[in-house]
Amino acid sequence: MACYRSEWKCWKRVVLFSLIVTLVIQIVILSSITVFRDTLNISRHGPTAHQIDVKEKDELPSFGNKLGQTGRSIEAILQLRKQHVEEQCLKVKNEELIFNVSALDHIYVDTKNKFIYCYVPKVASTQWRDILLANFMGIDANYIRKKRIDWKYWYNSKKLKQLKLFPKYEIIKMLNSFFKFMMVRNPMERVLSVWNDKFMDSKNKFYRQRLGRDIVKLFRKNATSSEIERGFIRFDEFIKYIAMSKDPLDRDEHWSRYYDLCRPCDLYYDVIGTYETLNIDSDYILERIGILDKFRFPVIPSKAQSVLNQYTATLELQDQQKFYQIFKTDYDMFNYSMSFK
Repeated sequence: MACYRSEWKCWKRVVLFSLIVTLVIQIVILSSITVFRDTLNISRHGPTAHQIDVKEKDELPSFGNKLGQTGRSIEAILQLRKQHVEEQCLKVKNEELIFNVSALDHIYVDTKNKFIYCYVPKVASTQWRDILLANFMGIDANYIRKKRIDWKYWYNSKKLKQLKLFPKYEIIKMLNSFFKFMMVRNPMERVLSVWNDKFMDSKNKFYRQRLGRDIVKLFRKNATSSEIERGFIRFDEFIKYIAMSKDPLDRDEHWSRYYDLCRPCDLYYDVIGTYETLNIDSDYILERIGILDKFRFPVIPSKAQSVLNQYTATLELQDQQKFYQIFKTDYDMFNYSMSFK
């Protein structure tokens, strides 16, 4: 529409038309956002999220309790875990998923078998990675372990892709229809396992060279040049370092919170398994995925729980309290407790 300086009425119409077009575009964008958010809410509070009837609705069994000791079926225990997480999510100020799709980089998708898995380092993650990749590739899990091809295929998303790599409309569809599971363990026990593996193993130089040397400089008085060069750190020094980090984005994936890695208040998980009941939970998950006849989860002997109190006792009270405050959301959401020594 061409207007000249003398045609004032014409210019008014052009301005009015532009305002109307802008308003329509804004309405369309807001509607799309609302639809996306509402659709995600279906995955969180839909039919699979209903509460079950428990005749004796007593205290929630700890996530670390052995299922056989509770007197309930595994389905009932898993449902109680889900209910507890839902209740805790109501107390947490949660960032909307639509504005933070990049936070889904630890969420992996098997489009062939229609399941979603949150990859949490040091919670039987290597074993899950081996099994899920072997199943996807149609090969034996032992072959993957021997050839160490899991890192190449896993982190490059060559087989199981990260959820964030899909278009948003596909993310919505998969969140509402795929089976979703994640694994947790006692936060302090997990960090103890990280320290032992990444900073105390003489064969594992990466973390000692990347972080260990700096941690020794920061927290060890009168450290020798040899101690700094080697980068071996004490457990109490590692906890002090973790306690320094205020921003979740600054934390390494091995000691990031489950809440940040898995987004349990955005992605409603069908099963929340635990390291403490690993064999029972993993069999249930493999059965739900439909591959229990092909794979059995390997028994993982762990001494972490037996020595946890021993190492916790070496920590200063203020460092224990700082650690607890950082991971309080995980402790509360997954029903773990921490006793201060």
